[in-house]
Amino acid sequence: MPSFMELPQEVRDQICGEVLLSPTAEAPDLGLSYKAMIEGRKSYNWPETSGRDSSRYCIRYLPSASTTVATCTPLLLVNHQLYAETMANLSATPQSSTYDLDLIVLDERLLCPTWLRVPVLTNNVDQVNVQLRVAGCHPKNVEEYRGIDIGTRSLFARGDGGPSLMVWCFYAVLVRFLRVGPTGECQSNRKHRSIVLKTLDIDVRTPPNIDPSHFVKPGSSRKRSASKDIGSVVDPDYLARFLTGYIEYLLNMDHHAAPYGKIFYILMNEIVLRRDGKVVERINIASRIPKLAYNNGRPYHPYEGSSEKNLNDFAEWKARAIEYRKQRGLQLP
Repeated sequence: MPSFMELPQEVRDQICGEVLLSPTAEAPDLGLSYKAMIEGRKSYNWPETSGRDSSRYCIRYLPSASTTVATCTPLLLVNHQLYAETMANLSATPQSSTYDLDLIVLDERLLCPTWLRVPVLTNNVDQVNVQLRVAGCHPKNVEEYRGIDIGTRSLFARGDGGPSLMVWCFYAVLVRFLRVGPTGECQSNRKHRSIVLKTLDIDVRTPPNIDPSHFVKPGSSRKRSASKDIGSVVDPDYLARFLTGYIEYLLNMDHHAAPYGKIFYILMNEIVLRRDGKVVERINIASRIPKLAYNNGRPYHPYEGSSEKNLNDFAEWKARAIEYRKQRGLQLP
């Protein structure tokens, strides 16, 4: 039997292309128990992602080789010839800079990201396809959580006048990707790769084998004893509306959201939101830049300081954002 390198070039290229686009992990089964779902997962302290610091403790990543090694890496390490052929195949494969991410909202307590496909680690990503799924609601059977640190409230609950912690959890997953990519633990806060993401495509999926009568709004009680029917699941339609609303909140760049929304404007082209594959909203980020106004056009608070300075700073930031986009090859307004 001939070795791989003895196969015809076209056969090697075909095999290489299939390897590059092969999945790096499987999406977890939504039927797993809470304990089984989080087994082996961990929170990452670095890099910081702004928002609320506590959000990082509510995100549990799967720290394995599949989350830090792209599918192209083993091919690149075989020999010089296969390295060259792999690089050529990466250039010839349009989907080589498209990543797939599974993101589970687990019992309204945690986000569980799993990178399903990462062909190559690059600072210029064409698209990240996110399948957003829901498992359970808050709270479930309390007995199931004995001995597990789960917190006492839904991540959708609002408590300080600002967005719920769930907003900052979603935000932290995205910003971590824009800073360091689909990698594992970082040892410091200094690393910032400024990854360009042209399209973020989020598809909110309806969980299978669930009667629609069991879809419920998220709980907002601080008390773990405030129960719902066992078998209830967060309504995916509610989740889609929730996510759309808060993406708009961040993109509006008002006085409170501007420090967090600005990263969208310098590193991304568009955000696509879907429900079970059907597009419900497509947001072109570049087209919004000319319309942005400091504090979203509202009257300034008398205690904010100099309104004129704020206006000048905001105008300078918009000019820098356009220049950043030009340097990174992103769409211009």
